[in-house]
Amino acid sequence: GSGLVGAFAAIAAASGLTLFLIRPCFEQARRWAGRITGPPLLVNSVREVVWYPQDLTVALSGLVLAMATAIGVAVMVDSFRADFEQFLKHRLSYDVLIDGPPSHMQALSQSLSADETVNGQQIDIVQPYYLANTRVAGVPTRLTITRLTPFELTRYGVKNPQRFKTHWVLVSEQLASGLQGFAPTPVDHQAPPTQADFAGKLQSALGPVQVGHVFQGFGDTQARMIVDVDHPLARVPKVLESISLTVRGNSREVAAGLAGAFPELEVTEQEQVRTSALRIFDRTFAITNVLITIALVVAGIGVYVATSTLRLNQRTSSQLLANMGVSWLETLGIDVARATTIGCVAIALAVPLGLGLGWILCEQVNPRAFGWTVNMRLNPGAVYGPALWGLLAAVVAGVVRVGQREESLYGQTVRL
Repeated sequence: GSGLVGAFAAIAAASGLTLFLIRPCFEQARRWAGRITGPPLLVNSVREVVWYPQDLTVALSGLVLAMATAIGVAVMVDSFRADFEQFLKHRLSYDVLIDGPPSHMQALSQSLSADETVNGQQIDIVQPYYLANTRVAGVPTRLTITRLTPFELTRYGVKNPQRFKTHWVLVSEQLASGLQGFAPTPVDHQAPPTQADFAGKLQSALGPVQVGHVFQGFGDTQARMIVDVDHPLARVPKVLESISLTVRGNSREVAAGLAGAFPELEVTEQEQVRTSALRIFDRTFAITNVLITIALVVAGIGVYVATSTLRLNQRTSSQLLANMGVSWLETLGIDVARATTIGCVAIALAVPLGLGLGWILCEQVNPRAFGWTVNMRLNPGAVYGPALWGLLAAVVAGVVRVGQREESLYGQTVRL
């Protein structure tokens, strides 16, 4: 919607402003370039970068954008993964998870009510989850009905479960963001909004409800609301969707016993779900690494074209250096120094832009596009990884020489 348009407009504005600053940065660098000291050949190659911005601005812009995009996406993915791991830690508090057709789930519930041992292992907690569908302020909503014990409430991020009232409900971020004009009043002002206890009222298709907490709903495809079994909304027609178990003994024995007794049901252990979820997460975002690599390669090609143009434009000085007996190794050093300077300039511009893009992706794009927030975390690897790869791309592009015209340049001048 308009929120996403605004977020992408902010990304475009930040990128455009950074690229606009490239030329002024070159002009500023030109003023202190004369004070650089060191080996004459290396100093001259560094000065060439800031003396001829017209040959490098376009290529440098592409490299800056590629590196900044890589940094921004890496920051977002790392932050998302950290939040997702924390999400799994809270939600996967039970040892064994079971779901399947409602009729078979009901049979399992009756079996566990009659005997709370499976394969000789004691079951400490049997937590059933019932499902109904409703609408809240016009938003289609999955209604989950379960016992909202203190242990259960902490799974959804409630900071003070003892203060949670039976007539309060839990709502997902997707539902809260979809409610126009809904702004519940926080009770706990010390906690961030998505982790606070609330006392806001809203109207559902089943009557007015009072919101006690807004929880993160990573992966939810639909808005959700959770109520206690003693809540008035729990009297609606519902089906048994799933059951979670806490086991005192060996959870693997329990899972194996239930899978054998109820083959129609899907029985999984907590660690299996966690491992599978993280594997799917990593596979989902693996495509971003491919896209970023392609962007860096394309930017590297741009740097190669620019540095080749710069070398050809400087063929007079190149001929002079060759006549002075400059070796191919020294020529290679000139190329490396020139390309490293380009890479360092790109890093200086790309890092702040990339961090800005990461913040926009975490704090603006994700809530608007998916309905959940991502707390931005600064992982050093998310910054120096793309920066080093971008620097490497610049150096490789700067030293590669392709084509007879360029390769024969120094050979021709040696014979003069």
